[in-house]
Amino acid sequence: TLILSPVQLARKLIDHGVELSSNDAGKRVADFLRTCNGGKTLLRAERDGWLDNGKELSYVFGNERYSDHIERVIRGQASVRASAGTIADWLKVTALCSGNPLMIVALCFAFASGLLKLFGQSGVCVNLVGNSSTGKSTILRLVQALTGSPERLANWEATANGLEAYAALYKDLPLVIDELGQSNVASFGQSMYRLTNGSGRLRATMNGGLADQARLSTVIISAGEESPADRIRRSGQQAMAGQLARFLTLPVNGQHGAFDNLHGESNGAAFSARVLSKVREVHGVAWPLLAQYVAANIPAVRSKHDEYYSHFQVDISKGCKLDPSDGVQQRVLEHFAFAAFSAFVAIDDGVLSITREDVVAATRRCFADWLMQYRVDLRTPDDEIVEEVRDLVLKYRNRLPSYSAFSDADRDTQIGFTYSANGTDMVLLLPQTMRKINEKYGKKAAKEALIRKGLLILGLEGRPTSQFVVPGHPNLKPSTYALRRDAIFAE
Repeated sequence: TLILSPVQLARKLIDHGVELSSNDAGKRVADFLRTCNGGKTLLRAERDGWLDNGKELSYVFGNERYSDHIERVIRGQASVRASAGTIADWLKVTALCSGNPLMIVALCFAFASGLLKLFGQSGVCVNLVGNSSTGKSTILRLVQALTGSPERLANWEATANGLEAYAALYKDLPLVIDELGQSNVASFGQSMYRLTNGSGRLRATMNGGLADQARLSTVIISAGEESPADRIRRSGQQAMAGQLARFLTLPVNGQHGAFDNLHGESNGAAFSARVLSKVREVHGVAWPLLAQYVAANIPAVRSKHDEYYSHFQVDISKGCKLDPSDGVQQRVLEHFAFAAFSAFVAIDDGVLSITREDVVAATRRCFADWLMQYRVDLRTPDDEIVEEVRDLVLKYRNRLPSYSAFSDADRDTQIGFTYSANGTDMVLLLPQTMRKINEKYGKKAAKEALIRKGLLILGLEGRPTSQFVVPGHPNLKPSTYALRRDAIFAE
């Protein structure tokens, strides 16, 4: 509110024709307004979410306010969110989440968006990654039904500035964005930081002043066929640790696509259709109840957080071997623990019809899935190239005769040979063996990766292939990729 920012208050007064006689006039007016405690407060809200009127936090959703000290909310524009059905109908929908970890965890993180401000938590984006027609968009529509109509899903086909402005509209609300593959490859990596770091980009006004900075406090639930790390690689870059901590990849690996428990349906498609039918009939009824409950019980919610939060981290990470030196793993574990806690709050409020055991089991499984995917995403292109070469050699290791058998008519190999020279044991791969890898990554990239990883022995003038005389054939020197045997069979 303006009384908390004398500079903004002064700016508003000047914009409306008020003459201020001194530099501290804005502060004096704000101080006076703070002493006016004669009744209820009228609160002007541009957006939904938490607002601080100087006395307490109040939550605004649509045209409703949840606070004992706020008499009425004044909106710059009418804000009416679609709703249908009853809370009893909604609970029947959430009961279908039982036994389906991805559905549960998506809702856990969605509920967390309404609690971020209370605990100073940062935003995060949860990405469901898997093939088309596996149920990802159904889960997104379920999440969107928390706050309104599930019919229209936003997508990533927008500029970085457009995405930031859109995210600002969903402060303290879950934000659903589908089709990660439609994002701008060049700017996607930067958007990852801007959407989850708590504030938008600094901008100047037309007169050279500093514009109000957008406040970004949301949990984004997204989906696509490629992970954020893969999307960044398309721009020729490698995903940074900070990006992987902000954009979490949850692989779609259920028994029936995104689902495990079909609740009596014959297949994943039928179950997906059932969920979609339900959320079209009932939506927008749960979030007002959650906001009202949290706003009325802030001390109790904070006390519950203090009681459970550390225990959640232990329960969720059970069975996972975490690297204590990797800050990203701990940070993401904290995100999962906060999401699980938020679901417990929703259960206490009566807007989520699953058990606490369901929540813990789902977050534990999905955290383990995230951890496995994270370790894959950490791999650089060099790692991938070396791994493919190593896998190739290991696959055919029993079909690698001695180099002296190169001219044997009955030799059983088109892959390569073993060879020793100058005290170095080598595996010599024929050029056709490396063709697919060279085509996939580029000949230069493959060469440089193998050099950096200590596998490749360069030929004359730095060529990737070497020429060794075939024993017993002084005039035969075929080109081969010479790889150090000890590096190939390391680990």
